[in-house]
Amino acid sequence: MNSKPHYNTHKLTLTKPSKKSQFYSDDGESTTPHSINSFKQHKQEFQTDDSDCGTPISPSGKTPQKPQQSKFKPKPSTIQQLFTNTAKNVLQNKQTHSDAELKTQKQYEVSVKNHPFRHLIFGESVSETTLKKHLLLTQRGLIYATKCLKGPSDQFIKSRQVEVPKEENKSKVLLLDLDETLIHCCGSKEQAQVNINQISFNVRPYTNYFLNKLSQVYSIFVFTASSPSYASIVVDYLDPDQTKIIGIFSRNHCMETKNGFFIKDLRTLKDIDLSSTLIVDNLAHSFGLQIDNGIPILEWNSDEKDEELKQLAEYLIRASQVEDVRIFNRENLRLRELINYQL
Repeated sequence: MNSKPHYNTHKLTLTKPSKKSQFYSDDGESTTPHSINSFKQHKQEFQTDDSDCGTPISPSGKTPQKPQQSKFKPKPSTIQQLFTNTAKNVLQNKQTHSDAELKTQKQYEVSVKNHPFRHLIFGESVSETTLKKHLLLTQRGLIYATKCLKGPSDQFIKSRQVEVPKEENKSKVLLLDLDETLIHCCGSKEQAQVNINQISFNVRPYTNYFLNKLSQVYSIFVFTASSPSYASIVVDYLDPDQTKIIGIFSRNHCMETKNGFFIKDLRTLKDIDLSSTLIVDNLAHSFGLQIDNGIPILEWNSDEKDEELKQLAEYLIRASQVEDVRIFNRENLRLRELINYQL
């Protein structure tokens, strides 16, 4: 069934990071949040982008029933023999399970290493479960984009276009998602690294390294399905000196479909060269209208050992040196092949 985007017709403007007041986090890093009113009055403004698509639902297993205890008790004379036999069985089973687990682990390592789409997780180590979940989520987004998603007309796109600042000596543009890509917005029961204006979030490992390195060769923008207020607060923390991230495209720059998905149509960025533009997002449907420009990244919640941004930086450095990033992506990521791959 085709899903047609639902659009608003108001004029769009680019949000720029602001420096209104200087704050300091617990670890001493400077932040520059926006000056805002109470969170309750602006609850809608702080909506993050984790509502635009669900992740694969893992089947919930039923609570196992407790085994009924035997009605029959062993005679006192047989208790010692039962203990001896039980001990032997436990030792034998433990050895059997250990061998089986080791064999299974080796099989997992081989299957992950040789998987035709192992490259879609950039980190050096990954479990089979994590790989399969990431591929399933990415495949779902790609199938939706190619089978269900219909882009708006060129005339409508023209009415929605927004000016994009240009940087001298940088021919490539990099668009970065926020939630589950660069940061994770924490719930009330989660421990957060950063708390600013009643917004709590954790920053993905190597984010600062990633921004520092890539801002040398790319004009970097944040493109998120979150609200402008929320995005500005986070970006002001990530780039307090405003030297790495040029601006923010937020929810009002996205195309919302009838079923509530937010699509980041790159054509709304005026005079942008798609052969020189890349977008990184943990949800593949977000760049579904320009698949060859997109790089799906493993969604991040709390893994402190995560190295996706560190490894992805190397890929993006290589991409910055090619004439057409779409061809580079097609040859290296092979996302269109994943659509019909049997997971």
